[in-house]
Amino acid sequence: ETRTLNYDACCFEIPSDPCQLCATDQYMHHTTTIDFNDDEMTCKSANNYLMERFDTSSNTCSEAKAVLGETCCYEICNICGEFDLDWDVFVNFEGEDMSCGDFNEFFREEAIVDGSDQCSAVQGEFFDTCCYTSPSTSCQLCKRGDEYFEVNDNVQVDFNGPTTCYEVASFLSRRTEDSEQACSVVQTSLFDECCYEKCNLSEAEGTYPDWGAEVEMDGNTATCLELDTAIKEAAIANESPECQSLKDAFSPTCSYQIPKNACDLCPSNAVSISAKAGWNGKEMMCSDIKSRISSREESDSQVCLSAQQQVGAACCIDQCEICEKPQKTDPVLTVYHEGATKQCTEVDNYFYEKSILRSSEECSSTRDRLQETCCFDTPASPCNLCQKGSEFFDVMGANSVDFMGEKISCSDVSDLMFRREEQDGETCAANRDAYFDACCDSKCSLCEEMGLEAGVKVSFEGRMQTCLELDLSLGPASIEKGSDECSEVVEQFKDDCCYKKPDEPCQICAGENFSTKKDTSVLYLGTETKCDQLSNYLGSREEQQGQACQIATTQHSDTCCYEHCSLCGDGKADWETFVNYNGRAMSCGDFEWVLRGDGVAAGDEECGAV
Repeated sequence: ETRTLNYDACCFEIPSDPCQLCATDQYMHHTTTIDFNDDEMTCKSANNYLMERFDTSSNTCSEAKAVLGETCCYEICNICGEFDLDWDVFVNFEGEDMSCGDFNEFFREEAIVDGSDQCSAVQGEFFDTCCYTSPSTSCQLCKRGDEYFEVNDNVQVDFNGPTTCYEVASFLSRRTEDSEQACSVVQTSLFDECCYEKCNLSEAEGTYPDWGAEVEMDGNTATCLELDTAIKEAAIANESPECQSLKDAFSPTCSYQIPKNACDLCPSNAVSISAKAGWNGKEMMCSDIKSRISSREESDSQVCLSAQQQVGAACCIDQCEICEKPQKTDPVLTVYHEGATKQCTEVDNYFYEKSILRSSEECSSTRDRLQETCCFDTPASPCNLCQKGSEFFDVMGANSVDFMGEKISCSDVSDLMFRREEQDGETCAANRDAYFDACCDSKCSLCEEMGLEAGVKVSFEGRMQTCLELDLSLGPASIEKGSDECSEVVEQFKDDCCYKKPDEPCQICAGENFSTKKDTSVLYLGTETKCDQLSNYLGSREEQQGQACQIATTQHSDTCCYEHCSLCGDGKADWETFVNYNGRAMSCGDFEWVLRGDGVAAGDEECGAV
């Protein structure tokens, strides 16, 4: 009874989106006293009360903001407005040296409101010094023509007072356009003092820096990256005697060339993912040894042959695989293994991660159980599920059927038949008979091999409808391809609904190493259009050599196109080698498809990291 009487007065529900008196870009006068709910309290207390009891969408919240917002909330002084604040510039304010960025903390502590007299006074005195517009192409102090040189960071120069070359370079990069006269003037006046060609231990053509390699200098061991940092700190120039001495001593260790015919640590076996071996005087993971020598050594080099002899016994294992070569492992079909449903290739990944040997009982029993499902020989003449005689029909890929005890799409059934079965084989014929009606499109098609103008409206049987709606209605109406009724409909509407597909479709991002950016938009014919939609539209209607394609390519290819990130460049990915990437094992060859699917472009930081 007591609970019932006092529940409404004493209890409240905590809101999922609590009411905040002030906006996220505002601050609060915490100690300011106000009248709220017939009581005198501070703005902070009122805000706490609202947060505990009211949702941001409630009427009470909206009313409190309207009544109390102007008294309790304020925006702190912003001396730069829409411009950028330079945190690296120091000024003298009220007798103390401080960064321009420190003004924000001062304004917050002193509750200096934007638009106040005090704010305006600070803006008037420090705006020109502290505020700037970021350049679209920044000025680089040590750029001469198209060539970039190193900044000698610690050299003292005079630039509006004594400073260092590093500070000048940083200031120009933040605040000056490459095209401004001030940029070229400073570049010319300070180049000799501030800029030099840094000593490079891997400057020979075709060589790359080996940052992780270790060298010994003055009794200390250091990585080549640490050595390069020391060279920069000492500002050792490329043509200096000191640089030549360093090159003679360390270039062979700190640089390498990618081999034409890479060394394979285990040419006839797999490399153990878990084993270690002694190499170059220290214990290393076998996978690291393989990675190092395959990226640096030719297959017939002495280093390669020596590594094979020294660590082969410890590192090379007769890896268990479901299928015997030259059979392929099916990448789509699933099997039951270790208490879970997995793709056949995932079972091979499991063998790799656990270093399961071919000679083990686990390998033998698993192979015996899974080979029939997972392994196949590539057919000489692949099975086409939707071919009858000389006539080909489209696969209705989204339709589902029961296949081998599982419900899978017609697209997967078609792919599986094409991947595994011969066109004239019994399995192909049996599955074609079983799934043709469900998977193969034999209905009357309005445009056959031509393109369909989906949005154009026509009148059919007394009703206005789009060409797409008309085409889709022919199936439920049971109008068969090749029938007189089909011919009549096609003849009546083909001029309005159909267009000729190009013989050589337009590609604004031509070349197998290029793709279209999916999330980027451009202005095409006055309409903002996604790049992939523009590519699909032009590809379905315009010839590659046509004027429309050439104009679109010229105007939009730079914005819409990117070059794929390639793991191996001109080399070939090793499909037999597995590595761990983002928490899962995958073949090196799979990287190309993972990077392409993720839209990783050549030159991106992610591409370089991989």
